[in-house]
Amino acid sequence: MSVVIGPEHAQAYYDNEDTYGDGGSAGSPDFSWIGMIQECPSLSSYSKMGARGIGSVDLTAIRTGMKKPELNLKWIVQRERTVSTAFDPITFLAYAHTFPTYGLGLEVLYTYGTSPSYVSLWYKGVLVNKLTLDWSIDSFIIASAQLYCQNLVTGVAGVGNSYASDPLNLTNSYALPLTGFDSEVFLDVDAGGDTTTEVKRVHFEIDNKLTRLPVIQAANPELLKYMAKGARTLEGEITIYFASRTAFDYVLGNNSLDIMIDLHKTDHSRFDFTGCKIDDSVLSTRVTEFPCEVTLPFKATALSITNAA
Repeated sequence: MSVVIGPEHAQAYYDNEDTYGDGGSAGSPDFSWIGMIQECPSLSSYSKMGARGIGSVDLTAIRTGMKKPELNLKWIVQRERTVSTAFDPITFLAYAHTFPTYGLGLEVLYTYGTSPSYVSLWYKGVLVNKLTLDWSIDSFIIASAQLYCQNLVTGVAGVGNSYASDPLNLTNSYALPLTGFDSEVFLDVDAGGDTTTEVKRVHFEIDNKLTRLPVIQAANPELLKYMAKGARTLEGEITIYFASRTAFDYVLGNNSLDIMIDLHKTDHSRFDFTGCKIDDSVLSTRVTEFPCEVTLPFKATALSITNAA
């Protein structure tokens, strides 16, 4: 009986590239597991160009144009794993800021170990165009990434040659999926501001506004030569319960607020947004009634991503 391929067979792995477009460590077990992927739709690798001429109502010819592979991943962020087949979730998330190029493999695995059976979609020259994180106190921390790629190779060769027998490896509470109550949010922590803010929901987006730059070239003219970073935007919103008018006035009256978002109290996967400006807030009650719930959209001028305590 033939095996019917389903999402339960698929995993996603990545590895940094030595040179742009080499795809990472092909044929070696160096690829790191990304995590608990929820969705991974892939867009067409090649653009198609239709040629028309007189004498026909239909297309005369169709030519294959530039390769423009694109991948959209959605996954649950997990706790850092410190046992065998270790991984640090902040490493992959930080690629939206540190900008290494990397290879990414979607592997449909039937068996694990040193001799797996699989079908591979191997993305090369990958960069993060957008990264979005969203969660509330009673939900998982969900990450979504729009990835621009230089090339896509399909086949059965596989990206690596060894995969963990249990990629989830949830024993002893390692690598458990993170929820809203694992996180913390601090406002102006370095400036002595409020470090005990009651946050209900967090949403933010890093948009790098990448531009694909193809050029006429002798070798591989269908592949991008460069991927340029644009004028990045950093924005999001947090929903807060304010217990006093003093805290409310402090946040809304601050001309340059620093917002530190920690995905996990122990692992310290930190996103530090600095120089934030608060947009008009949305109040669920009148400002004269406390406590009240306030949604604060913000824009930031700078960002750092670390796993430091």
